[in-house]
Amino acid sequence: MKQIRSISHLALATFVVVPACEKPAAEGMDPPPQVEEVLLVEREHTSEALAAAFPLFPLVEKQRWGKLLDLEGEWGEASEEARVRLAEEINALGDELAVRYPFSADSEGMRLGGIRYTRETGEIEIPAAVHYPKQDQEGKEYELEVVLCNERGRVHETLLLTDVRPLHLELMLHLIGHKKKATQYRLSIRLPDEPSIPLVRLLSSTSGEALPEPLAFTFSGSAFGESYGPDTTGDLIITWHVHDAVLQARDEGIAQARTRLLVKRDPRLEEGMAVRLVLEPTDE
Repeated sequence: MKQIRSISHLALATFVVVPACEKPAAEGMDPPPQVEEVLLVEREHTSEALAAAFPLFPLVEKQRWGKLLDLEGEWGEASEEARVRLAEEINALGDELAVRYPFSADSEGMRLGGIRYTRETGEIEIPAAVHYPKQDQEGKEYELEVVLCNERGRVHETLLLTDVRPLHLELMLHLIGHKKKATQYRLSIRLPDEPSIPLVRLLSSTSGEALPEPLAFTFSGSAFGESYGPDTTGDLIITWHVHDAVLQARDEGIAQARTRLLVKRDPRLEEGMAVRLVLEPTDE
């Protein structure tokens, strides 16, 4: 007879039955019932469950998502042995997607990678470290062209450095419901035990002209394809529109580099200090 273990998700599992070695029965006795070993392989992921947990998978991971759907399409008519292979491939794909997009949500907000969104305030917070623009050979600081980048970005021209992936920021803005080319943000720097500092207070123009207030940044974003532009450049938020980024300065003079920016160092912001960059949507 066959011995089969019961599981709660029978539809997501496949069983491989391996006959056990038979032992000869003693003389005059009935042979013992055959016991077969059961190997259980579960599908730990399904496209339906993955999409419910993170609905942007089909949009940003078209190749991997297509592969997952193909594997699921083979499942129905596959032999038990084939289902072992399919389950392993499906599980590996699901695990890879979960690692690439560490997302969670609850009644208070959402998290994607290091980015946090709070529903009550509407704020988006990004972990960063103070990284003042570097000096050239003459001892002058480089002009500010980047507000936030990671190690792949223009670190010599940025104010803040982060470990966050640019694509994660764009996806978070889509999940919140913000619109490309439309939603705009005020930026401030949140310190551990100090009031937040508006970004505009840390900047000046090389000409001495006053900067626009609010100094807003537009959700510009980039196209989704085999690669995502800002992931390649490493720049999340920029001033001069030299290439794609998740956010770009709204002011036309800054965007076209007619207005050049310098950083005013603040004694509360020490080089390397851990801070959080706060994005607050604005209609102004």
